[in-house]
This record gives sequence, structure tokens and C-alpha cells, in this order.
Amino acid sequence: MKAYVVGNKEEPEIGNEVIYAKNTKEARRVAHSTDIAEESEFIDVEVHRAYEFDNTEDFSKKEFMKLQWKEGWWFEEPGAPDPWSSSEEVFYKWYDKTFAYLYE
Repeated sequence: MKAYVVGNKEEPEIGNEVIYAKNTKEARRVAHSTDIAEESEFIDVEVHRAYEFDNTEDFSKKEFMKLQWKEGWWFEEPGAPDPWSSSEEVFYKWYDKTFAYLYE
């Protein structure tokens, strides 16, 4: 399925979210049901295509975050390794340490 990134053009510090839709019209409708939309004025919600995330809706959280990491997304969690100089193994170690509470 096609991937789209939802954001707030007036307050980009809110962050972004990836959603999936068949087309842009559907993506705009779905975007207005996200957490970002709840914190934004209707007119401030923006949607744009994210080809790098197409067909990733069935990825595990870990694999999806690895892809976001490779694409240079910023994480609120401290200590994320640099995607341009670190290996996937380093990312997996950081992920497992940072999100260990999810496995308990």
C-alpha cells in the first residue's frame, strides 16, 4: 500500500506519522484521525507521499523503526546511533536496550 507522512506545517516540532492509503484523497481523510491532527488546526495538517515506506504496513515495530532510522528520522529516545556511521547491529542493540520494557 502507498505510504504517506502526516505532519503539521505550522508546528513541525510535533513530529510526523506514517499512514497508509490507496491514494492521496484517502490519505488526507485518514490523516485527520491521527494524533497529530488532534493537536493541529484542520488547515495545518499536511500529507505527502513517502515512497521509502511503501508496502511496510506489515513490518514489525523494530523493522519499521530501523527503516525510519536509516532514513534519518529523529527519535525522542536518547542515544540513538548515527544512521550514517553505525551498523544495523548497533541499531538493534540500542533498540533492544531502549525498548526492553516492551518485552517484559
